Amino acid sequence: MMAATIAASRKVLPAFHCSDPAQSAQRGTIPPRDRRILPLRDRGFFPSRDREGAVSESLPNLLGNGSRSTTTTQDRDLPSLGTPSRTITTRTCKLTRPFIVIACIVAAACLNPARAQEDAAPPDSWPMFRGSPHQTGVSTANLPDPIKLLWTTDVGEGVTSTAAIHNGRVYFGCDDEKLHALALKTGRPLWTYQALQPIQSSPLVVGRTVYFGDDEGWLHAVNARSGEGRWAFQTASQIISSPTPFRHTILFGSYDGFLYCLRGESGIVVWKYESEGRVHASPAVVDDNILFAGCDEYLHVVSANHGRLRRKVAMESVSGSSPAVVGDNVYVTTYGEQIRSINWKTGKPNWTFRDPDKAFPFLTSPVVADGIVIAGGRDKIVHALDAKTGKEKWRFQTKGRIDSSAVIVGRRVFVGSSDGKLYELDLKTGKQRWQFDAGGPITASPAVVAGRLVIGTLDGAVYCFGGASSAR
Repeated sequence: MMAATIAASRKVLPAFHCSDPAQSAQRGTIPPRDRRILPLRDRGFFPSRDREGAVSESLPNLLGNGSRSTTTTQDRDLPSLGTPSRTITTRTCKLTRPFIVIACIVAAACLNPARAQEDAAPPDSWPMFRGSPHQTGVSTANLPDPIKLLWTTDVGEGVTSTAAIHNGRVYFGCDDEKLHALALKTGRPLWTYQALQPIQSSPLVVGRTVYFGDDEGWLHAVNARSGEGRWAFQTASQIISSPTPFRHTILFGSYDGFLYCLRGESGIVVWKYESEGRVHASPAVVDDNILFAGCDEYLHVVSANHGRLRRKVAMESVSGSSPAVVGDNVYVTTYGEQIRSINWKTGKPNWTFRDPDKAFPFLTSPVVADGIVIAGGRDKIVHALDAKTGKEKWRFQTKGRIDSSAVIVGRRVFVGSSDGKLYELDLKTGKQRWQFDAGGPITASPAVVAGRLVIGTLDGAVYCFGGASSAR
């Protein structure tokens, strides 16, 4: 049963809205300078069926004074996994050694070129929003050609959260305020975890833990196998930003204007960085650099070790886009009708694309592969640009605005539209190769693993596509 502290009536907040983050801090039930990690038992965070085992006890978390960057560890590189903070005393649930080992292995696979391609998701996993910490939206998996519908599941309310797929399980948030776990092979429901508000944040899976945010401003850590809550951390406002891993920490933004770095095993703050606007999108990680854009009209480059600003680049508009990083260049869209390429190491702009015929905002995150940048806009068009020059190579017209970020698999582009269709396009020409009519608008992005593509719709349906061999 949910705790009495949970509000009886809720509504879905706007999908993207920029204003003074200080105003949004008033929404929280705890003052913004006294964020805490509360006992999950007291907050009612539990899976839908009874389970055995302890959850985390109270974890006091005293944040800083609201300065540009607040660090809770000493001014040095991050310690190894499991090293306690030197300025915060906590009590937490005991973590088993297999959890720690697996978390290290998965994080290393995401970040180490020897273990996986940094610019793309591994073929057997889609562990986060855009597949990899570089946020490029590219999968190295093989998909049957053509794909066909294998199964569908109705969860009753809208799905804007992009699925994470790992170890044969599909994880996604929903407007019903629950995180859902399904069996990838059949679509069979495995468990649900009750949050406090609708979930637009896309999950991150690291080892045996799923991380995601909700519209109440809580970042949750949930046991990936059982659905049991591990810990939950409260920010001062809504979290739509999807978490990104860095070593043993979790990075995410909040509408309170902060980018947070938390310890993955405990939820303790390592540091927090204050921007001058809401942070809607997911951060990208390159080596020890974090890149993110937000409602303050800047691209920020921040030290992942200490949360210090390294560079800030003016973008002339607010952004809800997760930056896609390829080499020295980052690609990002803006609400000011732009697709931009910036050298993130120097801060020098490479090019800016604006449609000469239509002035509509972009909310999607770019996908980049083979020298092509692709982003859909609220002009109902999928734009493909030359990654070096910004010149348009092709465009594809849909019948609804596009808030679904495209995914590239080989020479194929998959993207959803608010017209209710999932499209497959040729990467080089933009020619339509296939489409599926889902009926309900699609704002979530595709998630791809070996032989499977999963996507949800605003009418509450979750679809899985593949081929005859992957259905076995």
